[in-house]
Amino acid sequence: MLDGLYRRIREGIHTWKGKTLLGVAAFLECTIIPVTIELVATPLMVVSGRPYLIAHIISIGTLVGALASYALGAFMFEPVIQPLLEWAGWMDDFRRFEGDLLENGFWAVFLVGLTPIPFQIGTVGAGVLGYSLPMFILAVLISRGIRYYAIAILADILGHKAHDLIERYGSMILFVGTGVLVGGAVLYSLLA
Repeated sequence: MLDGLYRRIREGIHTWKGKTLLGVAAFLECTIIPVTIELVATPLMVVSGRPYLIAHIISIGTLVGALASYALGAFMFEPVIQPLLEWAGWMDDFRRFEGDLLENGFWAVFLVGLTPIPFQIGTVGAGVLGYSLPMFILAVLISRGIRYYAIAILADILGHKAHDLIERYGSMILFVGTGVLVGGAVLYSLLA
């Protein structure tokens, strides 16, 4: 399924239809498919020659998907989301995130947007707890923007080598980058 979708997006990336499919894929990644969109985005950024446009499209699709998940958490948790979380075995992760969100607010949403933790847990949890929508949007845009635009920069600078680099060292790059951001945030809060 994902190979077919990737092939259709790649073939049509210079068309409105291909860009729309990419936005839909980013939306699905934030709602029902726990597969990272970077697997599709990195080669597309290289092939298209327009990595920043790809990052824009994915960011918009991700935000719309995050808002849909937030709404599902806010209005459909017990009848729909809770049984799905239990079925997927994510209920413990969800409960941990709820505690983090109550304690850390913005930073909890921000970090779940950066890390490999299923993003759906964070977006649904924010909706369940009624977390501030403007702060939620800001956290999603910044955290996911860091991911997508960092890849766009690598694709722009390194070209085809970027795909190999991200495929081989993506987790380590994300881990180190997150550590730098968290360290910076802690340092800023200590000095402020």
